[in-house]
Amino acid sequence: MLFTGRNHVVRALEASADMFNGNPSSDIIDLSKYDRAAFIIQKGAGAIGTATVKVYASDDTSGTTTAAMGFTWRANTSGDTWGAPAGADSGGFTTTAGANQAYAIEVSADEVLKAGRENSTAFDGKCVFIEFAEVADDPCVGGVIAVLSQGRYQDSSMPSAL
Repeated sequence: MLFTGRNHVVRALEASADMFNGNPSSDIIDLSKYDRAAFIIQKGAGAIGTATVKVYASDDTSGTTTAAMGFTWRANTSGDTWGAPAGADSGGFTTTAGANQAYAIEVSADEVLKAGRENSTAFDGKCVFIEFAEVADDPCVGGVIAVLSQGRYQDSSMPSAL
């Protein structure tokens, strides 16, 4: 069984020499054919720069209507050792200063739907994206991959989520 036959991998934010510059957002990922999304943030060189990371539910891939939402995340600051899962509210969390780190953010399609329906202007949240707000302005090399899992169509050509 191939990993790519069971999961759909999206280059959600292309790698950059200054990944937090300009407060970028990832691509907006459509979860209508997937049950889960894991955003993997790879932060390489750049020991000082930090950013606040937030997750948003959206009604479509254009981001017409959005709502910040809570989520679960983990940090990896040493090789393949992940810290304990932590919860973040809709205000997100701030990355830690230091080079060679990774962060995993995991959400379910049900959580995204709920965030949209609990918004002051309720909508059916079926899409999700992450956004960075630079805190400590010092270039960090990195990018974001999204791994979508529990898809409706496994072991075949996985449908696009963009």
